[in-house]
Amino acid sequence: MFIFWWQGIDDAPPIIKKCICSIKKNAGKHKVILLDKSNYYQYANIPKYIIDKVNNGKINFTLFSDILRCCLLYENGGIWIDPTCYMTKQFDEEMYKNSFYTIKHGDDWEFPICKGYWATFFLASTKKNPLMGFMRNLFFEFWKNEKYFIVYLSIDLFLSIAYDEFDWARNMIQNIPYNNKHRDDLRNMLLKNGGKNFEELCHQVNADTYINKLTYKMFIEDVTYEENALYD
Repeated sequence: MFIFWWQGIDDAPPIIKKCICSIKKNAGKHKVILLDKSNYYQYANIPKYIIDKVNNGKINFTLFSDILRCCLLYENGGIWIDPTCYMTKQFDEEMYKNSFYTIKHGDDWEFPICKGYWATFFLASTKKNPLMGFMRNLFFEFWKNEKYFIVYLSIDLFLSIAYDEFDWARNMIQNIPYNNKHRDDLRNMLLKNGGKNFEELCHQVNADTYINKLTYKMFIEDVTYEENALYD
């Protein structure tokens, strides 16, 4: 399992540290690898022209993490999970039946690109998966020739190209069972409740959801976590 925070976990906001603790607690058989600017290159081969654009500010850290997750999964296989995800139990066994897996919460037109068919903050794949290879190569070719990306959700746009153009990619995504349909409920409840009663609200999330998408920009009162759990 790969978790990435550019500045390093020590400098992450408290809610990020709490999320990471929850991921490690529920990782099961998976080794959790914490990545930052000092060690990501040990697990992924990214062209120098992309790194140069990160260093000069043409590629921000969010866009870089999109590239990184595709490289990591293609080269190593495994799981990418954003550090803003709060887990409440271990992974569903259905995940291991698929060569590619992501959160699929339904036909949702509120998300005009992905339509609820995928969520790039949580991706899992086998090593050398063709979909991750396509994504990686598309990122490489784009940044080889361009200086800026004008669309924020570049990874969703590239995934939609694969979904629309290739039967094999569309089948790979369609074969994923619906899961974690209430991924945003905890965040919405916390926002409505002013960030209070975190642990109590966790128990109110629908039982079909165990990966909850939060945001480090939200205020959560009395966030606590086990410091040692970050480094076990």
